[in-house]
Amino acid sequence: MSQWKQKSIGKTMEITKGPSSVALDFSFCNLFDLYGLPERPRDTLIENTENGPYRMFNLDFFDSRIRNQSFYGNIPFIIGNNSEQPFNAAVLWANASDTYLTSAKSENSRDISFISEAGVLECFTFLGRTVFDINTSYGKLTGQT
Repeated sequence: MSQWKQKSIGKTMEITKGPSSVALDFSFCNLFDLYGLPERPRDTLIENTENGPYRMFNLDFFDSRIRNQSFYGNIPFIIGNNSEQPFNAAVLWANASDTYLTSAKSENSRDISFISEAGVLECFTFLGRTVFDINTSYGKLTGQT
């Protein structure tokens, strides 16, 4: 018998393996400008999150006063570039559950942390000489629009 239980609408559900989450950190070395999370009511430039993480979830919710929450759904794709470097990098975090993203600058990199409340760890990394190269690879993975 499981010691983890969840009650909802008068019913109790046993969670056999207990609560779980998945998380992973990424460092974008020498790539200080990170862009992504386009479904937000703000710039696509990802800022440091000392005032709280970005929250991503799938919900039909509209309130433009909430600046760090997503509209309707999320595409956690982040691309880093530096105009002085001949390379670019990107990450796609493929988890549909409630997810938080934190961002911080260090001396040589931008550090991104994803944590999702459930699901499996599934992410994709992309490397390319140009942003176009990365977007082409992303399109091959997810489909062209």
